[in-house]
Amino acid sequence: NIQTNYYSLTSLLADTEYEYEVRSYCNTGYSYWSDDEEFETLNIITYDCDNIPNGSAYIDNCGDCVGGNTNLIACSQDCNGDWGGNASVDNCGNCTLPFESCISFSPNTSTSLTSTTCGDVTDLAIMFEQDQYEPDIQNSLFWSDAGTFIFQNINIGDTIGYGFLNTDGGNIMINTIFIVSSIINNNQLVLSSIDTITNNNVGNFTIANLNPGIYITATSPGDNNNVTDGNYSMGVFENIFLNPSTPTTIEFTANNNSELGDSDIQYEYIDIDCFSNVQIKESANTIVYPNPNKGVFNINTTENTKLILYNLNGEIVFQEYLKIGVNLINTSIEKGMYFADFNSEKETYHKKIIIH
Repeated sequence: NIQTNYYSLTSLLADTEYEYEVRSYCNTGYSYWSDDEEFETLNIITYDCDNIPNGSAYIDNCGDCVGGNTNLIACSQDCNGDWGGNASVDNCGNCTLPFESCISFSPNTSTSLTSTTCGDVTDLAIMFEQDQYEPDIQNSLFWSDAGTFIFQNINIGDTIGYGFLNTDGGNIMINTIFIVSSIINNNQLVLSSIDTITNNNVGNFTIANLNPGIYITATSPGDNNNVTDGNYSMGVFENIFLNPSTPTTIEFTANNNSELGDSDIQYEYIDIDCFSNVQIKESANTIVYPNPNKGVFNINTTENTKLILYNLNGEIVFQEYLKIGVNLINTSIEKGMYFADFNSEKETYHKKIIIH
């Protein structure tokens, strides 16, 4: 099938002698074969990327010389599709770099009451905190072995608390209010956590009485990611928790479950004292804003006043003299709920301050 008087041979070996014959094809058939002819290919040596003559090493997708005598293996794609990348699927099922691999599920929980006096109706504050790269919390269960919620005179649409969430490593902050969305019965309510800016529902609570004790379940919408960049949240149920009428120690239990099925249980104990005379008294002469805050806030007062800030253990954590007008307060104390004493010449009054 050669229609010209030449033909290029390919794939010949170097430094090799060949012989060949040709014949023609006519209408009556083939001619006789010609005499043998010979030729010899040149001694051409090729070097691979490892500089080995006629070696088999080659350049892989990462630009490295592999195979042959190098004893190196060609690079592969990681879970992110990068050739030679070191991302891998961690225990949380996410494709991450080694230093971003998820760590053990170990959330921190803190519980506090604004009053520990027998028979007082108080605020119940519950705080959750997670380190970066922990598995996300899917739901939380919270209960006590004493105390009760007061559900009388509560209607659908009432606001009975507030919360805030700091997530995405501090890049996202959400302030919410807790609105009654459903009344199951005299001992059980469903609350919606509503973003005060977008008016979106960012979570739900079911709160109930166990008689004795209370029970809370909290669920949050999934974010299609099993690991957190770090988060801190707190929910405050205002003026709804009734302390036992006799001295006791309340055991609060928090059971947090991750999106991967991990479970963490923590216990806290708060003593209820029938002889405590600590009360919260508000004053129109002093305004604290914003509250909650991040440790930096303003106090506007109409009198020269001394501020003393106590933690829930009664320890002084901050104090300062306030002048008439607006005073900028900048603290470095830990997140939590604090009692502020304001002492002026005319009166002494108290206020709750929440730092998140």
